[in-house]
Amino acid sequence: MTTADTQPRPFVLLTGSTGLVGGLVLARLLECQIPVAVLVRGNRRQTAIERVEAVMGRLEERFGKLFVRPVVLEGDLCQPGLGLSEADLRWITANCGSVIHSAANLLFKPASEHPDNEPYRTNVDGTRHLLQVTTAARITEWHYISTAYIAGLRDGKILERECNVGQQFSNDYERSKVMAEEMVRQSPEIQTLTVYRPSIVIDLHPTTSMRSDQTINSAFAMFQMLSKQFGLPERGEWFRRLGFGGEERKNIVTVDWVAAMIAEIYLRPALHGSTYHLTSQAGTSASLLEDGFRAAVQISGMKLPPRHPEATALIDVHAAPFVAAFKPYFKDDPKFDRSNTQHAMETCSLVDVPVLTVEDLRDFSMRQTKLPEPVSVTTHLSAWNK
Repeated sequence: MTTADTQPRPFVLLTGSTGLVGGLVLARLLECQIPVAVLVRGNRRQTAIERVEAVMGRLEERFGKLFVRPVVLEGDLCQPGLGLSEADLRWITANCGSVIHSAANLLFKPASEHPDNEPYRTNVDGTRHLLQVTTAARITEWHYISTAYIAGLRDGKILERECNVGQQFSNDYERSKVMAEEMVRQSPEIQTLTVYRPSIVIDLHPTTSMRSDQTINSAFAMFQMLSKQFGLPERGEWFRRLGFGGEERKNIVTVDWVAAMIAEIYLRPALHGSTYHLTSQAGTSASLLEDGFRAAVQISGMKLPPRHPEATALIDVHAAPFVAAFKPYFKDDPKFDRSNTQHAMETCSLVDVPVLTVEDLRDFSMRQTKLPEPVSVTTHLSAWNK
């Protein structure tokens, strides 16, 4: 036997710690005194250590406490061997007994339009590189953060035990996450696989500087822009003009709840080996979203012109690119089975995800989107797709 087989390896290797979910998972683990090593790449402005320190500063402000720093491994998920040095690879083998894979590319833009074939490069190839490293390090306990939307265009009830059942997908992001989840499920080197599938994750905390779900952000940006140019729509008019009835429901959850669930399940080996739909019980109606958007515009201080009936045709023309790009994502969500999640909440004594209010959505929208500048609709739409 090697040293890695016989000595305790208390560290968890965490990817995605600079992201919305991964950052909060990091904080929850550190709160529970779990030793954490984070895989982070540097960028043009900051080294990996500087990026992690910025994250830690935001977490300390948010939680009002100091945190022990994680071990920082400067590497790149998209490189063979994670771009790590031989010394860092040996350190992982000697010290890490589990992995939480949170890193992902969340872009909905088609991979054919991306120079690096994203999201497949990060979500599929990156998962493969991580799996190769953890296999070499004999790490057999995996925690993989997937998405509830691997369900694709399915309707009805989606079971936690289901993965690829031949469903069609709205975008390459959903397809890439199915491919990655299947990869880890089929790996003979992983002895214990726990899969977490959050739905749309938003951050309601007033200090957040992280961007949340792009679909909701982009819908509010369009609502703001059209309100500024044509006046505030009547209640219900916005989604009716986009072809929705208003009763469609999107499954939205808070990042605090998602991170707490992941950390608490991680701490309990008896809960490992299952798949958890980290979703809300009922979802959030499109009409409630619109009410939140309206409230945000009304308190924003933005000067709104009076409504003119002759502007109707212009509104349709300006909104058409948004409708074409995002309408698939505002369809009524399926019903997500939460049997394992309910059991975990009872075991961990955790309350369910909070039901969102108009005030929650109003404040969230205000924090997520800046007031629109007087530029063309085309400029706004192209920015959404970057």
